[in-house]
Amino acid sequence: MELNFDEIFKISVCCLKLNRSYPTIKRDTKWFLQFILMYSIIFFVFSYLAYCIIFYDLKNNDFTQACTNGILSVVFTVVTFKYFIMLWYQKILMRLIEKMKRDFEFAKNLSYEEQCLVLEYAKRGRWVSKLWLLTAGSVGVVFPAKAFILMGYYVIIGEFRLIQIYNLTYPPFIESIKDNYIGFTIIFSILMFYDFFSVIMYIGFAPMGPIFMLHTCGQLEILKRRIQNLFADNGDDLSETRTQLKIIVKHLQEIYHFVDDIKYSFEVLYEIILKTTAFVIPITFYEIIDSIQQGRFSLEYCTFIFGGITLCYVPCYYGDLLMEKGESLRQAVYMSGWERYRDRSTRSTLVLMLSRAAKPLAIRTVFRIVCLDAFTELCHQSYAIFNVLNAVWD
Repeated sequence: MELNFDEIFKISVCCLKLNRSYPTIKRDTKWFLQFILMYSIIFFVFSYLAYCIIFYDLKNNDFTQACTNGILSVVFTVVTFKYFIMLWYQKILMRLIEKMKRDFEFAKNLSYEEQCLVLEYAKRGRWVSKLWLLTAGSVGVVFPAKAFILMGYYVIIGEFRLIQIYNLTYPPFIESIKDNYIGFTIIFSILMFYDFFSVIMYIGFAPMGPIFMLHTCGQLEILKRRIQNLFADNGDDLSETRTQLKIIVKHLQEIYHFVDDIKYSFEVLYEIILKTTAFVIPITFYEIIDSIQQGRFSLEYCTFIFGGITLCYVPCYYGDLLMEKGESLRQAVYMSGWERYRDRSTRSTLVLMLSRAAKPLAIRTVFRIVCLDAFTELCHQSYAIFNVLNAVWD
């Protein structure tokens, strides 16, 4: 497989280009008009969801429907913040993408083993893209699919009804037209666009953090192998050892800058995702249990739970892997066999590398490190919130 960023990660690239958030898209008048048109529609749906929660659901003490509309509103909030990240950090994200493209191009001149390493981690990044295509796609498809299946069922039994994607309460003037074909088509199209826009934003943006982390892991693995062979391959050739060490140090500095850009771009986003998911998962669980008690099963909200878990677990897992690779590099520097050589310059360089590597190479949010410990804490918080919901509403 050819090392081509746009080809390997075409799922994410196509989705981000489709919603006009990809960093290479020129922010001109044409883009601005497209942006305004798209966001006018989805903001209208979000505003109406908030309206339903305040003036219908809470007023009628319909907590279940309030939770349902609240979950859909949270989706808008996360999608909007992701779009904001793509705009606000456009130059940094473009720098990250361009760095990966340069590394892929440079990898063509590396040894076969090192090329295989770069390709291996690129394939793992592509797998994350496919995972999000399946996850977000299933969440997005289940709502219109349920509506079409129900309409088909009512046709079969001879009681045809028009079923919307989301079960919302409308003002009287909309209620009077929602069941005729024109009104139904307009409402269905608007809600379908909201669903589609949210899905492609998740498919396009959610894998980007793990893709960058995995690329970093691949580069660290290459450096680890070079350090392990540094003294063994060069023997007593001091000049060659110094030259190779300088190349390694320069590459390592580039990796540290790359990780700093990832942290800077994603720290607030990952904090918000971890916080909102800690509330969304228990609320969704409560909605599912309540629907079962009422004699129905909400498959669509089961996909929400799976999507929420995936949204948090994947970056935490690869953040943990990044820390592991950073520690592995530090161990490789220490065990490289430097003690057999008395060159002061080389030893000083290695000491500096060890000092820098002592600090964990990790992606941080505002308050925590993105790792499996953070995901465990999220699970504990979700369970506690779920118990509170049960205690309050039962």
